[in-house]
Amino acid sequence: MKKSFCLLIVVVNSIYTLLFAQDIVQKDQYIIGDDGKLQFSVHIWGEVARPGEYLVPDKTDILELISKAGGPTEFSNLKNVSITIWLLRFTDKDIKSANINISKFKSGNKSLKSVTKINLKKMLENEDYGKLLPILHPGDVVIVGKNTWYKWQTVIRVVSQLAIVAQVWWYWSRE
Repeated sequence: MKKSFCLLIVVVNSIYTLLFAQDIVQKDQYIIGDDGKLQFSVHIWGEVARPGEYLVPDKTDILELISKAGGPTEFSNLKNVSITIWLLRFTDKDIKSANINISKFKSGNKSLKSVTKINLKKMLENEDYGKLLPILHPGDVVIVGKNTWYKWQTVIRVVSQLAIVAQVWWYWSRE
């Protein structure tokens, strides 16, 4: 048992070293988890139960991240999910080898980013949704948007607060 575990550690370490020696991945973006798998950090914002930064294994898709964050809230709009990819994390060699079309990236504040909108609800309705789900990369930011019900609830809350102010004003103006 100990020999197989040690062999596994040696194999994982060799693969990890090989990847870095060939500049396939950058050292500061990946770590090796307790299970021996490469892991990296991604962020999820918006309408999920527990937004924040998560350490996920390599080849994690967007659905797995949303599930890890506690799933969508009642106000989430799965038709309006976006992934922001920051091009700063890539070197010129990475951009050329991955055939990244740099023209689709927006430049601002000395950083390049690409925002991809996803209709996750439509993807999940498709029988082959597993093939369609985007795979996450180090530093990606996933944002789950708000639905129409949230917007209506906000309008109703503002109108009810204005009605209370109007009622108090009317009451005080009668005297």
